[in-house]
Amino acid sequence: MTITGSDALGVVDPSPILMTDGSILLYYLMSYQTTGDPAASQPNNQWKMGVARSTDNGVSFTHQGVAFTFGSSTTDPFPLLLDTGMIRLL
Repeated sequence: MTITGSDALGVVDPSPILMTDGSILLYYLMSYQTTGDPAASQPNNQWKMGVARSTDNGVSFTHQGVAFTFGSSTTDPFPLLLDTGMIRLL
């Protein structure tokens, strides 16, 4: 899997969600370190959940942005598509 357009050094715990238009949104922890557990530490104590979109059935993804920034350890995003079309990120 390839994600283009992100400044993260790695992607951790990807979680996909199929949208009604057939695209796939992929939520993930953006890692800015190359050693150790990315859930345990990140630069400046900022953990970021990114989101990328695929329009080719998951062959490639384009980074859409940072969905949420946390000030403490986090990992394993869980996106939930609501009946209203909104996405709840747990």
